[in-house]
Amino acid sequence: MSNHLYAGRTLELDQDDSFRLLELRPGNPAEPVKIRLLNSRVSAAPAYEALSYTWGDTSLAASIRAVDEDGVEQESGMTVTANCCAALKRLRRPDQARLLWVDAVCINQSLIPERNHQIALMTRIYRSASRVVVYLGEQKDDSDGVISYFRELDSPSEYGEGSKSSPDPATLRAFFKRPWFHRVWVLQEISFANQAVFVCGENGEVDWAVLQSFYHFNVSKDRRERIDLPFSMQYAATGKTGRRVPPHENATTEYHWRLQDILVKSRRCRATDPRDKVYAILSLVEADFQEALREHESSSAQNEKDQDTGGERNFDRIIPDYSLSAAQIYTQVAAAILPTVGLQQLLALLGSKQLTPGLPSWVPDWACPFTYSWGSPHLATRYVFAGFKTPRRSDPENEELTRLWSLSPASTSPDDSLPLLRIRAIKVSTISVVGPVCSIAKNYLPVEAWESLTLPEHHVPEPKPPNSTHETTHAWWNGPKSLKPFYRCLSADGVVYPSCVDRAVEMIKEYNSGLDDLVSIPSSRSSSSSSPEDEGDEAEDEDDDDDGPAGGFFTVKHMKPSAWRTSKEQAEHPPGSEPLREIFRYITPSYRIQSDTVLAVCDGKALARLEDGKIGMVPGRAAAGDEVWVVAGVNMPFVCRRMATHENKHGGSEGNRDDDGSVALKLVGSAYVYGVMAGQAWEGGGGWETITKEVVVC
Repeated sequence: MSNHLYAGRTLELDQDDSFRLLELRPGNPAEPVKIRLLNSRVSAAPAYEALSYTWGDTSLAASIRAVDEDGVEQESGMTVTANCCAALKRLRRPDQARLLWVDAVCINQSLIPERNHQIALMTRIYRSASRVVVYLGEQKDDSDGVISYFRELDSPSEYGEGSKSSPDPATLRAFFKRPWFHRVWVLQEISFANQAVFVCGENGEVDWAVLQSFYHFNVSKDRRERIDLPFSMQYAATGKTGRRVPPHENATTEYHWRLQDILVKSRRCRATDPRDKVYAILSLVEADFQEALREHESSSAQNEKDQDTGGERNFDRIIPDYSLSAAQIYTQVAAAILPTVGLQQLLALLGSKQLTPGLPSWVPDWACPFTYSWGSPHLATRYVFAGFKTPRRSDPENEELTRLWSLSPASTSPDDSLPLLRIRAIKVSTISVVGPVCSIAKNYLPVEAWESLTLPEHHVPEPKPPNSTHETTHAWWNGPKSLKPFYRCLSADGVVYPSCVDRAVEMIKEYNSGLDDLVSIPSSRSSSSSSPEDEGDEAEDEDDDDDGPAGGFFTVKHMKPSAWRTSKEQAEHPPGSEPLREIFRYITPSYRIQSDTVLAVCDGKALARLEDGKIGMVPGRAAAGDEVWVVAGVNMPFVCRRMATHENKHGGSEGNRDDDGSVALKLVGSAYVYGVMAGQAWEGGGGWETITKEVVVC
């Protein structure tokens, strides 16, 4: 991109609403794209439209030309992506200019102060536009038929004149796989639009309400008939994340809970710049926060509280700053929300892998879309409370719990600007052997291979308590305690009907028995054949699918008919057409939900056996030699990897300890380990300080 394009058009950054507009010159399809940039102010701008699109593949470039006020072509121009150029060509009129705001062109991306200024202004830019024009791309995969179907749903024609049938599910899925629907910036671009239309190929402009109609039609259908829609459709159609954040009396707490909520819900959205996974949603958080404050103020009781406390509205928000790295921004967010959401919730947000270079292991990586199924606080704390002596919920405002962690800069950090997390924890054991990794997307759940790692005692349920009352007997039979330990690991104690797990495992084995053309039997990863890396995951394959079967694991070639399906179901779903994630879809809904728990728990995980004989479900990237630690104040234990400290690498302190004697660890991920989930680590008495060690999480 040439900076000459912006010569003489420097924005006045001391004016809070200074921005540029793009005048798209008229032309026919064969002519090159010509533009003229105009400096303006949002408060005094002429009528303009804002373009919402995807930047696209940066390796596919195209040139656009700049002209002056008289239409004379200038020496300066710029290189854009092919998709950006295609959008401008599609929106170009043959006989008159069109005034647009296009982020990648109207903002000088090479000037960080300008980028920071314009990002803070984007809410006003989209709200002030006469309308937002969404460019979805050109026609493909029968998108013309899909759009005709959407129009028919929105405005049904007379009987006999409408569409005879809907597109098949694969065609609809292809339409919603278009990159625009998975871009994080679209959340605010549509949310703040006064009016929106979308353009796809030669269909002309289609009102956004047409897509909203399809969204509501789809969610009203039976679960088995719905199309899975991207989060952007839900947010753009409803303006909500799908979960009501409970109100909080403190404004800072309110803001940080809403920041966390939208970050989690938009986690699968994509951004070319990983920093935008945070910056793109800040305006949404602020709008949601301000709406919540208005709701609070409608209550006289809240008004009195605000008067007493001064409202507590003047707190530090996250401010866009593109001079910071993604690791610095993500760490800034984690440090900001930690006092509000608490250690339990923050660690529950850690994903199955980290993609952002230099990110501390305790910081959620928003560039990584995958998150552990069992990490959320909705887990039944009656059975899962490894980091507590008794069942309890992790209250972030509990003073006892807030004393269990602290943040501090330390020389052990590879980047001194990133703080280290200090926690209290108890070591359980070391991993001896790890089985193959489950991948539901690849129809691979190696329950038989995992079972081969178990010991006889892992197939004997806990005895029913002696002299049990009717209530305790009922709880024993209607809960995970009546399951054998191996099955408790597969379900992470997240079921109410134990028989569901028995039947689910049986059905999974029947499903696996239909596999043929197997390529090599998977070998376990034992301490004798592999060792954990000293410095983390630099050598890991960063492919999004690396948590499935790879070298040495099963490869699915063909599926035989599943024995458990009826003849009708087999006819409707021929051999090989039924993915593993759908094998429970035909059973009673309440049982299906319970059975699906097994798939959710196992996906991306592996079964491991520890040196003391315990078994558990561990992250797919866990290795023999890694350690399992119970973290004080956190329900789930964690697999950790010993880290060489800064002093170690320079010949200083001995072992894997910081200069103050604390243990230096890297979090690999949360785990379920049978035998420690019910507070057993605290048996023998003592307080947090006497039986835990201080751990520095790098």
